[in-house]
Amino acid sequence: MRDTAHKLLGTEYVGTDHVFRLNGPHVEAFSGVDQALFRLLARGDVEEYRAVVHAGRDTRPRLTFDKS
Repeated sequence: MRDTAHKLLGTEYVGTDHVFRLNGPHVEAFSGVDQALFRLLARGDVEEYRAVVHAGRDTRPRLTFDKS
């Protein structure tokens, strides 16, 4: 595991890269949160975080599995 940041669909995310084996094959996964939202949580602005998440819930892109 290591802390890292990635830009996905134009949004910066901060989180952790996980590298492990799953029944033999090597697997890499990223678990993260929008960097702006993370900053709110890091400052302890929980109410502002909730307000921003609630206000943006219909505007954020929905990610789906891309078979290609």
